[in-house]
Amino acid sequence: MIEAVGSPASWVVSRIDKLDHYQTVLYEIDMLRFAHGRMLPLWEGAKEGDVWVYLESFLVHYRNLIDFFGKKPSR
Repeated sequence: MIEAVGSPASWVVSRIDKLDHYQTVLYEIDMLRFAHGRMLPLWEGAKEGDVWVYLESFLVHYRNLIDFFGKKPSR
């Protein structure tokens, strides 16, 4: 849960409840699209760190999807 009231120092961030498999996949896809959408407009005129942080986020969610779909079912 993220509370965006007050200064960033007073924000409370905690992990969301454990999701079902389909919800996890949808979350990873949403975050992959979000990072991609933020990264592309930054290529021109952005600070280098801005591009790297979205690229890293994109790759983390991409890897999570590859891991999820690339493993054999445990059952």
